[in-house]
Amino acid sequence: KPQEAGRNIRILQKHMEKHPDDVRNMYYSGLEFFNSNDYVNAEMYLKKYIGLSGWPDEAHMAATKLCVIYELQAKYKEGLDAAYAALKIKPDWVESYYWLCKMYYYLTDWKKRVWIQVLARKRLSSKRSLIGLESNFRGIKK
Repeated sequence: KPQEAGRNIRILQKHMEKHPDDVRNMYYSGLEFFNSNDYVNAEMYLKKYIGLSGWPDEAHMAATKLCVIYELQAKYKEGLDAAYAALKIKPDWVESYYWLCKMYYYLTDWKKRVWIQVLARKRLSSKRSLIGLESNFRGIKK
């Protein structure tokens, strides 16, 4: 059965009316607004969530979702801010470095893009496999 358009957003917003401080609901609302291409509300909820979250893994995922939003809108400087926020939350997760490289690529700041890639290799080489990192970087033109 096809899902009714906007159903999840209506449910989440109704819950937010009763529980405006429900941090997890902020994250879910941000994701649902993103899925509905409502980037203004998605950005608002995800930013609010990152500031209040007690779950670093999800806060990092929210920050990288902001990177996607900014990429789609060609807001690359804002994307850098979101990528650095993700890096601050989880410095050993490869996605932050990927988004930093991608945003610097869009901004045609080649030196910083290469510097971040080198930094990522140094920082992450002792932490975990770089297979995912290398495949991500291959998708970014040099």
